Amino acid sequence: PTVVTPAVDSSVNTGTITITGTKETNTSILVNGVERVANDALTTWTISNFVLAEGLNTFSILAKDFSSNSSTALTYKITYDPLKVYFSTATQSVAENVGTVTVTLQLSSVVTADVVVAYTVTGTATGNGTDYTNLASSSFTVPTGQLAVTKSFTVPNDLGDEDDETVILTLGTPNYGASTGIIVQTITIVDDDTAGVTVSAISGNTTESGGTATFTVVLTSQPTPSASIALSSSDTTEGTLSVSSLTFTSSNWNTAQTVTVTGVDDT
Repeated sequence: PTVVTPAVDSSVNTGTITITGTKETNTSILVNGVERVANDALTTWTISNFVLAEGLNTFSILAKDFSSNSSTALTYKITYDPLKVYFSTATQSVAENVGTVTVTLQLSSVVTADVVVAYTVTGTATGNGTDYTNLASSSFTVPTGQLAVTKSFTVPNDLGDEDDETVILTLGTPNYGASTGIIVQTITIVDDDTAGVTVSAISGNTTESGGTATFTVVLTSQPTPSASIALSSSDTTEGTLSVSSLTFTSSNWNTAQTVTVTGVDDT
């Protein structure tokens, strides 16, 4: 007998295959001594759902007629190299003003069907437009004949000081092959804001007759939801302040607020 598909000494990425071949009429096909195709008048044969072990598989295939005469055995070798589904990298580190982040899913070999694998999204970052957009638990689909596919999401540039945050993608089980190797990718969003206060130089001079001077105060990053700064005079017998505190919100944090210092007659 002969084997037509898959060819001898070939490699496949699925563990269950269909083997086809040719034979003489009125013969059966035996694999490792077990009849897998009954004696018939056909000159072709097919074994469906033939299970392979991972790695090299070696089989002895022969034909036998009704008189139990056997052909010379054909040594059939085929390698099962399971399809591997994995991320291209385990980690990424991006600034929060990066804009677009791209994640790449890869296959170890090309297959003749779409490969679909679900993924979950976790981490310390918040989606729905807060820390990132256009990403939620879903699935990758690698089209037939391709080795990779990408998925992109957006990291908006917020203006508040916060800890670095993570977006973690974890692969599930694909419809072909197995998720193996790098199945978790962690994207770290690095904060680029620093909390602080900027105080201007004082403008003008106070007088004991009530003359005034001013200075301004503004934040260096956006508070969530607001920030208050207490103010006081070091000597109220010399000067008083127009306000005892300043409040900055997420909408006015970068607008300077003016404080007026009024001189006091100490006589």
